[in-house]
Amino acid sequence: MVTFYFGHQNASDRSLKDNIQDVNEDEAIQALKTISAKTYTRKDIDSKNRIGFIAQDFENLPSSLGENYCQTSLMSNDRYDENKKEILTLDYDRTSVLLWQCCKNLLARVEALEAKNKK
Repeated sequence: MVTFYFGHQNASDRSLKDNIQDVNEDEAIQALKTISAKTYTRKDIDSKNRIGFIAQDFENLPSSLGENYCQTSLMSNDRYDENKKEILTLDYDRTSVLLWQCCKNLLARVEALEAKNKK
């Protein structure tokens, strides 16, 4: 278990980035339509019902939406275990960026409808 007392932060300064482009809103909305949140129980932890995503569902997103949602990691319940298996992990922080772009699109549509109704 990892505990963050003051939050989790990623290096995100403009000086660290090249080729900066806006995320394509249509592609973000398509990802939102394609990938569903799931409920499940974890086989490795406990039998509690959880909510989240399946990492493999993010593997085939268009490269324009980023290529770093998933990463292969080694997993074991014991750090000395020689039978570690590869699993796919998901960067949940990056999934929120997709939602942000979808919300921007929806906000623009609502504002356009509201402006139309005021006339």
